[in-house]
Amino acid sequence: MAPLLTTVALNVTVIHVEQSRSAVPRIAEAARASAEYVAPLYGLPPDHPVTVLWLPREHWGSHTSLPYGFPSNSAGKEILPAVDIDPATELARLANLLSLEDMEAEERARFARLLGLPATASASDLDHHLRSSEAFYLDFCLDFILPHEIAHAFNNAANTARRPNWLHEWQAQIAAILVCRHRGQERQERLFRRYYRMMYEQGRSKVQHRTLPECIEAGYTAMGIENYAYFHGLLVAMYCQLEEEHGRGFGEKLLRVLLERTKGRPDISEAEVIALCSEAAGTDLTPWFRERWHMPAP
Repeated sequence: MAPLLTTVALNVTVIHVEQSRSAVPRIAEAARASAEYVAPLYGLPPDHPVTVLWLPREHWGSHTSLPYGFPSNSAGKEILPAVDIDPATELARLANLLSLEDMEAEERARFARLLGLPATASASDLDHHLRSSEAFYLDFCLDFILPHEIAHAFNNAANTARRPNWLHEWQAQIAAILVCRHRGQERQERLFRRYYRMMYEQGRSKVQHRTLPECIEAGYTAMGIENYAYFHGLLVAMYCQLEEEHGRGFGEKLLRVLLERTKGRPDISEAEVIALCSEAAGTDLTPWFRERWHMPAP
């Protein structure tokens, strides 16, 4: 087994194997830029330390009990698969979550353009690209998943609202979208929004837990990868609808309201979540949550 190495760059520590050394500068820069933007949203300094465990399969089980490739945050450390070493496994997982043959032609053309393919690309072209493009998965992992996990760590460190559990995940999805925007990554932001939107829209016809209350009741560990991916797509769909209706500044407003109103209170009720969202939006969102998302749960 290759030994783990430690590389420190400013406020970022990357733990990796020698085979990933060439990826470390990009990992460190993505972590630094994410922390610089997200930390102040949780009342932390922009140089708050970040530790990224960039782990190949043989080291995975020593640091997390989750299946290989399932990113997480543990004790303030971001645990991600070393996709530069074993991209095929995770690329296949991402491709398998999408029903590319079932996509409408216009939707497929939009997705193809975001992947850098011709708008005329077929479903098999898209599938081949998703299963073979290491660049796509590096983008996805470093420009969306990593800031998502960093947001979890900072949410925990700030001791602000993170339960109900769906709120913890929702904040991280919002933060990841905002980090893309902050870094000027317009293509990546549009790509990740599209990817999660497809997981949500396609998932509604095939997953077991369709509504937010059903996802919550199922619990994270019992969901399975397809339901879990759908759940995160649902959270992105919720946020995108709110942003469309209340402006691009809504996400930052919401995270700042949560910081100001829930410092020292990690557990809040769903009714309070809705009240705080209403405060950020400047209008009562109770009907929106009830009618569109079946919240609060009965």
